[in-house]
Amino acid sequence: MIENAVLAFNAAVESARKAVLAEARASRYAKRLGDTLSQRRGDAPSDYSTPITADSVRNDLAKRYDNLKDRAWAGILSSTQVLSRTSTRVQQEIESRFEEIKALEFTAENIYGFLLGLAQNQGQIQIDMACEVFDTITRYHSDNTVFYMGWKSNDKHRTAGMRIKTTRFILPGHSDHGFRMSLPWESQRLLADFDRVFAMLDGKMESPIGLVDVFSRHYQRLKHGERLSSSYFDVRYYPGIGTIHFFPRDKKLIERLNLLVGRHRQWLPPQETRVSKDFWLQYEQAEKFDKAIRSQVTTLFREQAPRRSPHPLHAYGQAGEGGDEARAWLGQAIGLHLEAKGLNVQAMLEPMPEPSVAALEMMPESWPAPVEPIDSADMEDEEMESTAKGQLDIFDLID
Repeated sequence: MIENAVLAFNAAVESARKAVLAEARASRYAKRLGDTLSQRRGDAPSDYSTPITADSVRNDLAKRYDNLKDRAWAGILSSTQVLSRTSTRVQQEIESRFEEIKALEFTAENIYGFLLGLAQNQGQIQIDMACEVFDTITRYHSDNTVFYMGWKSNDKHRTAGMRIKTTRFILPGHSDHGFRMSLPWESQRLLADFDRVFAMLDGKMESPIGLVDVFSRHYQRLKHGERLSSSYFDVRYYPGIGTIHFFPRDKKLIERLNLLVGRHRQWLPPQETRVSKDFWLQYEQAEKFDKAIRSQVTTLFREQAPRRSPHPLHAYGQAGEGGDEARAWLGQAIGLHLEAKGLNVQAMLEPMPEPSVAALEMMPESWPAPVEPIDSADMEDEEMESTAKGQLDIFDLID
């Protein structure tokens, strides 16, 4: 594909060069013949008021050459080799730097260099894509999430972590009042991000039946209330209020997303860290505890919060002081609930010390091992995180 694109570009440039020179010659000879009769009478403007010079020919050719480079690079950025491996946000970043990209000569070496930059950043891109989808799900509807006590690292405290519910979540902002034949473009791009991320979590290059496919082919059926299936979700669409309800078909993939984002944001301990079994118990029971924790944080907030403070469940994801206060309220509520359940909060927040050799020898055979929610073989996020460290910026290799 790249070689053919370069050949087509070079052929277009050569044809444009010949066309510019031919037009310049034609204009020069026509000018020798003079104006038409209507032009001589003043009824029409002269075609050759601007003289044909070497500079004007070079400027014309430069404009056509830049236009062809714009088309050629746009074709590469719009190819499946790029779009299928980047999220909407990364695509927008690339598009915002398009003026820099199209300034490069359109050669096979430069194209391969650009794609190599994407490939070498793939680990970080995948983590960013997962975080973007996670944030989209958790940002717009508080009922999409449950909270748990976050892990405490040596240098930073996390008072509360978030998980996506494995049963159902809702996304607003996709209304249709009867005039459309498909979802808006922005909504389609969002669904395409979901397809990419969940295919990645499933170890596949692409979703066999994507959400975009379902909405494109069966939009009218969805508008009339049918519940349809993609590879990873059942979906139901409510066009009047603009919500899409997602019902995960494989809860393990939601858990993989929760684990990947949780470890990346230090809500969960690193994979090799031994922590109390109470930590994983409260993590696994987060959906069961959710109603009580929400009630607890609302009670605390009403009794102790200053007037006009935003509710913690609404302000949790905000940056700055408001978000910090919300996370503190949630952390307090979670701590009180877990203590009432008899779970050791302090032990849960601290990494368990590694036992000495002598202590290991004295341990009974029935000594409990640390509880892990998912076998590590199910999700190679440790390898993905190590790959992401020290990655270059996407554009470093083409600058």
